[in-house]
Amino acid sequence: MKSLVSGGGGSSGIGTETSAAGSGATGAVPSATGSVGALAGVCGAGMQLTLTSRNWLRSIRRPIAQRLPDLMGAWEGGANAILARGALRSRLGSKEVVLRGPPERRLLTLAELDPGLVVGNLHASGPSTLAAEDTRMAAEAAVAFAGDDPLILGGDFNVTPDESGVYNELDRRFGLRQPTGPHAIDHLLTRGLEITSPPTAWPDTAREVRAGDRAIRLSDHAPVQGSFGWARDRWETAAQG
Repeated sequence: MKSLVSGGGGSSGIGTETSAAGSGATGAVPSATGSVGALAGVCGAGMQLTLTSRNWLRSIRRPIAQRLPDLMGAWEGGANAILARGALRSRLGSKEVVLRGPPERRLLTLAELDPGLVVGNLHASGPSTLAAEDTRMAAEAAVAFAGDDPLILGGDFNVTPDESGVYNELDRRFGLRQPTGPHAIDHLLTRGLEITSPPTAWPDTAREVRAGDRAIRLSDHAPVQGSFGWARDRWETAAQG
């Protein structure tokens, strides 16, 4: 199983996929419901989407953002998105948890995927003190929602491990690990899964597309990708049960 998280512009996206033949992942920085829905369709993925902040007057602002993206920037609207395909496409349930109210609304988006994996997507507040509080509240809510199921909690946490002890706290309290790096704010934390390839940020060139003689870098955040496997004791317990 591979998962990828990408953030930026007031949004955060997680993509995850698994299949019998192999694995791949897709993630995106969503800016509006339509664009994320189109991406999910192209990828053949199921989608869980939560609108967060800056979504007022979308019918007016979206055409402006499409014509003048440098002018509008992230003000086209923010969202959390979870895309899943392959054996994880089916959703068994979902939940939204409000962490902060207006004007910069922050939510945790949760999706329960078949066959028993919970994915949570978070775009935390800034500065780091608020971000650490959001991260702690999101982890508590995600663990409560997941119960005994394996959990991936990812997104733009807006706080680095060298700024805050919240990551050590989440490891100690919930077994959620492993941060991308000491200076990173985008993470894929897991519980109840084997980490087969630790979460790693993409190099800058991997998120560039050519436009004539120019290279356009997608997002101001490098996507983070990791590979995970089902923990062996989970299946042994299920077989015995």
